[in-house]
This record gives sequence, structure tokens and C-alpha cells, in this order.
Amino acid sequence: MRGHFYAGLDGWVTYRSNPRLVNETFGLRWTAMAIAGWVFDTEAAAALYATVLDESPATIDGMIDQTTGLRLTTVGAAGVVPLRELWRLQGSAFSDVLISSFGRNEIGGFGLSLSLVRAFL
Repeated sequence: MRGHFYAGLDGWVTYRSNPRLVNETFGLRWTAMAIAGWVFDTEAAAALYATVLDESPATIDGMIDQTTGLRLTTVGAAGVVPLRELWRLQGSAFSDVLISSFGRNEIGGFGLSLSLVRAFL
């Protein structure tokens, strides 16, 4: 964080096992998330973010099945507004990027969220 600006970059790698189907092995999955935002003097904040999930193709009966790889790219905006000392209103809007090179074998979607939060000290 520098002044009112903040940013972050995070990534992780996971591997899913499939104990029931011994002839299928899932591919390696990696996920990355980037966020950048601004905190105002009123302690309200706004941010933009993007996430990318990518999974390499599965192996079925010892053969790589190129039709099984996954990719999902999501972009969004989020914000928070303090209402009182212990209360805040926060929300977000997001959408999966509906361009074929940004997604593969995943259903695209969009959403909104709105929450009223109370802090307990």
C-alpha cells in the first residue's frame, strides 16, 4: 500500500485427485488474482480485480484428452462504505470474460453482491 493506493498479486497451484476413477488423472490447475484499489479519506474504498483459472487437459486411459482443459477469466469491481463506527456496507459486481480465448469448458456468468457487515470488537 502506498498512500491511499493498494495493489496485490497472488497465485496458487493445485492438483485434484480422482480416487474413484483410476483411469483418469486431472491436469495441474493454477490460479492468479490481481487487485488494485483506492482508500478514500472517509475510509470508503473501491477496487478492480481480475482472476484467471487454468487447468491443463486430463489424462484418460494414459492418453491426454485435449478437450478437457479448463480456463475461466473473471473481472470485477468491489467497494465498501463505512456507515457507523462498527457498521459498513460492501458490495461487488463481477463477470466472466465472454471471449473464447479467455475461457474454455466453463460456463460464463455474472453476479452482484451486497452485504451489511457489523464488526464485533
